Parts: sequence; C-alpha cells; structure tokens
Amino acid sequence: MAISSNTCIDQRFGDIVGLQIVPCIFSDNKFSEVFDYAKKLPAHSRWRDSAIINLAYHSEPIKEEHLLTSSLEPTNEGYAIAKIAALKMCRYYNEQYGTNFMSVMPTNLYGINDNFNLYTSHVLPALSRKFCEAKINSTNVTCFGTGIARREFLYVDDLADACIRLMQERNAAEVGECVNVGCGEDISIKELAEMIAGIVGYTGKIHWDSSKPDGTLRKRMSSDKLHRLIDWQPKVSLDEGLHRTIDWFREAR
Repeated sequence: MAISSNTCIDQRFGDIVGLQIVPCIFSDNKFSEVFDYAKKLPAHSRWRDSAIINLAYHSEPIKEEHLLTSSLEPTNEGYAIAKIAALKMCRYYNEQYGTNFMSVMPTNLYGINDNFNLYTSHVLPALSRKFCEAKINSTNVTCFGTGIARREFLYVDDLADACIRLMQERNAAEVGECVNVGCGEDISIKELAEMIAGIVGYTGKIHWDSSKPDGTLRKRMSSDKLHRLIDWQPKVSLDEGLHRTIDWFREAR
C-alpha cells in the first residue's frame, strides 16, 4: 500500500489531513487501502464518517436506531447506500480489529467554502447563489419543489466542535454504531428562501417549480444520544450562519 509521501498525518487524532491532498490520496490508492492505513494509526486515533441516512417513511425526529428500519428516500437512495456502507465498515472494523472509529451522522450542513455549483450543490448554498445573482441581475428566482418540505440545518463549525468533543471525551464503544448531530429545529424550504431573500435584499418574485420533487417532507434528527454523551449545543444560529455564508460567497464569487 502506497500512501502519498506528502500526506500529513495528525498523530493526535489520526486524521489524514490537507484539503488539497485528499483527492490525490483517493486517486492513487483504493478506498480500502486508505481505510486500512487509518486503522494502523495509534489506538486513540479516530476515523470520522459523516452520513445522512434518508428514510422515506419514518416518524421523526429520526433516531440512530431507526437506521435501515424503513425504505430509503428514492431520490437519495444511491447516496444513502454509499454512506450506510461506510458506516457499517467502521462498525465491523471496530469489532474485528479493535479500532476506535466513530461514525457521526450530521444533519444538513452549510457554511463558508460550501459547494455553490447550481448543478451539484445542496439546497441552502444553491438558494444563496440564486438570490445573490438575481439581486445583481434584477431577475426572478425559480426554486425547486413546492417549498413545503422541512429541513434541519447545522453550521459546519458546530459539527467540527461536536466531532472534536466526541474524539476527546468518548470512544467507539460508548458511541456505538453511530451518533446523530443536529440542532433540533427545522424550517420549511419556503421559509428558508424568504430568509435568504431578506438577507440578500432581494425583492423580486419567487416561483416554485412543482414539477421538481420535494424529497422527504420532514427528516429532523434526534440528538438526544449526543447530549447524553457530551455537554454540547450548537453555537451558530441559522440567521447568523446564513449571514456568514452569504457574506463569504459574495466576497469569493
């Protein structure tokens, strides 16, 4: 197995770090080889797998034990299966090799350095870009779906804080197969669009294209297990996080 020589290994947390290096690692090495390398790091190292497991039919808030107890949401099935496979791999490595990999399942994430590509981005950065550009060009905005679907959003720095706290204070045996990380509150996509429009200063019309799918109507997560493991609460409100994200996008575009 040949991990690239310029890869930086943080021995404290066992992370393969460096955003510019990560694509090279996976282009030069099979995923299984990189994963196997991670398990050879010191015993106190961690491998973090983040996943949102999309259930089409389940009561919410969604708890960790609901995993694979219902059908997956059809429009996200491939994405969800890939995430579930990585989560299960962490579990079985722990069982077979005594590793200390913890799987964290965050809710919908956003923040600076997000992906704002309108063809590949998630809803919040896509809406942010649409409204910013519509404000500049004095055009109307078309949003996918009806706007009634609700989503829970967590600022990325809050997730990082929760992950670090888990790595410092807990181990895989205590965490179990996975642990949710969310803020506990959701908002409709229509409300989100109106919030973003207000921050951007957009006053034009908002059209909703109901020919596009809404996806799962609600999938708020339960973070009760996380709160039993560590004393943690998100610090960045949705309003503050949106301002940070939109300000960054405007400066970076």
